[in-house]
Amino acid sequence: DGHLDVAGEAVREVLAVPIPIPTSTAPMLTATNLDGYTPLMLAAMHGHLLAVREIVKFSSIVSKDDDFGTVEQQRDPEGNTARDLALKHNHDEIYAFLATK
Repeated sequence: DGHLDVAGEAVREVLAVPIPIPTSTAPMLTATNLDGYTPLMLAAMHGHLLAVREIVKFSSIVSKDDDFGTVEQQRDPEGNTARDLALKHNHDEIYAFLATK
């Protein structure tokens, strides 16, 4: 449920405790929802900096570039990357972080 994910993320941000992601979830990093958004895109759109950092960090450990590129390079149906979405939604800190990747 999306509400649980947002609530869990809020708790993790408040506690500043990164929660490890099992390697079995690696394919989910590039999966998209029905609207064509990846977990990274959703985190960037909604201003969840800790989630963005953890997704990027985890993706660099478990996945290599493939035909789709890195998770940071994936695009939504309108051609936006997670960085583009962060900018559109005025999340400057996330935009700056993703610009370094």
